[in-house]
Amino acid sequence: MTTYEELSSLMEECTGSCHLWTRWPYANFGYTDGIKLFCETANAHWFVDVVGSYIPKLKKIDDYFFKIVLQSKEEKSIFKIIREENCIKKDVIVQYIPYMDLPEGEYSFFLIKDFEIYTLLIPSEY
Repeated sequence: MTTYEELSSLMEECTGSCHLWTRWPYANFGYTDGIKLFCETANAHWFVDVVGSYIPKLKKIDDYFFKIVLQSKEEKSIFKIIREENCIKKDVIVQYIPYMDLPEGEYSFFLIKDFEIYTLLIPSEY
């Protein structure tokens, strides 16, 4: 199994993307090479589906930049989508996940809206 340190190091190496990957049924949602690498390395393909499932709710929010935090702990794993308004961070979505097979740690990602297309990326790809 991959460790948190190995995943973090791998994510820091991602500095751009040559492709925008999509997954059915999310027509207005894509993800970068770094996200694809993270999902393949951590065997966490479910992560893209979790983010994609919240796109309809995010469309109702007038914002273009969100931070996603994935906190993996033994029994209390949490998925959050956060936005910042007037320098105050607000949780837009919080989902508790009873079981997560990621190494314990906190993972951060960005979700950016551009012309009604949402792109999920690793912070070093921003």
